[in-house]
Amino acid sequence: MTYRVEETDDALGVLIALPSDAVISYLEMRAALELDPWTGDPYRPDNPKADNSRVMAFASGCGMAHYVIIEHLQDPDRRVVIASVLWAG
Repeated sequence: MTYRVEETDDALGVLIALPSDAVISYLEMRAALELDPWTGDPYRPDNPKADNSRVMAFASGCGMAHYVIIEHLQDPDRRVVIASVLWAG
């Protein structure tokens, strides 16, 4: 089963300003999140209760996406919400 990936308005605001090669890298990362978002690193490794809050780098580490994985036992709709994107490139 795949995850539906969506971006917040804040994340979209950063994404529209990315260079084209970074956008391609971001889209590759986004596609990977659809299949297995748990491969990202914990956003707060010191807080295991927030395990569903993750980060993943893209564009050779010049970009970072912070996202939240949403799963409910009674709801088959599994989502990943990309809350923020940082760009240092």
